[in-house]
Parts: sequence; C-alpha cells; structure tokens
Amino acid sequence: MSRKSFSESLLITAIAFIPILIISVLKEFIDPRPFWVFYDHIESLYYYTSIDVDRGYYTSQR
Repeated sequence: MSRKSFSESLLITAIAFIPILIISVLKEFIDPRPFWVFYDHIESLYYYTSIDVDRGYYTSQR
C-alpha cells in the first residue's frame, strides 16, 4: 500500500467516525439521559408489560 493511499484511507476513516463522535459527545455531555434509563428503558417496559397484560399475566389489583 502506498503512502498516499494509506493517508487517504486514514482520512476517510476519520471522516466516517466524525458523526459517531459528535453523537457520543452530545449524548454524554450535552443531553445526558437519567441513570435509570440505561437499566429500565420506559418504552420497552410499556411494550413488554402491555404484551403481558394482553396474554393475561397481570390482573387488576383492585
């Protein structure tokens, strides 16, 4: 591999990782999620709980 093609490959790879880096910085420092979202994602809890309710696993507590 010539030096020019290696440097071009390195540049293209760096450009490809820029969006990932920007998103990571935004998620980590600018708009972080609360700590419990990493363990209990609310949309997935709603989804799987509704499936369990539909199958009859949960009953009313009244």
